[in-house]
Amino acid sequence: MRRTLFCAAVLAACLTAHARQDKGKDKDKPKAAESTQDFITKAIESGLAEIDHGRLAAKQSADKEVRKFAQRMIDDHNKWTKELTDLVNKKRFEVPTHADAEHDRIAKRLAALKGPPFDRTYLDRRVGDQEAVVGMFERQARDGKDDDVRAWAKKKLPDLRANLRAAKDLQRRVAGSEKVTDKNKDK
Repeated sequence: MRRTLFCAAVLAACLTAHARQDKGKDKDKPKAAESTQDFITKAIESGLAEIDHGRLAAKQSADKEVRKFAQRMIDDHNKWTKELTDLVNKKRFEVPTHADAEHDRIAKRLAALKGPPFDRTYLDRRVGDQEAVVGMFERQARDGKDDDVRAWAKKKLPDLRANLRAAKDLQRRVAGSEKVTDKNKDK
């Protein structure tokens, strides 16, 4: 009896240790690409949100460079959304016609802001959203199941990375200029 209990305890400990090792391996693996339909939906919804948020920035930003960046986002995402829509309509995938609820909530929050608070919030969102989009496009370019959609995602990656760098640079500049302005107020 003792021997059976001892063997059962050793077996349980080994299985637990093995399960922990397997779990640790999974966290280092890159995420798999979403289904092609999920990618299309997220990519188009994200593009439509970039257009909506860019239009708000064109009206409400206090910074010329932020407005210029916003116009670049509008132009790029109008073009890319049309390209992807044209590509997937031939394949009979479903295409969303508006941004998702989360991006709509963000647009409402942005609409309530003007000037430097708008610029900070807009750029913070652009950096976060662009990082997520770049990751999604990287997964699709690497693991996507549809050859045409995978090739399209791969083709867009350099531009998306450039937009992310531009958003980060602007974010740092806007944050830095606010610190200078705050120091001047103290004098």
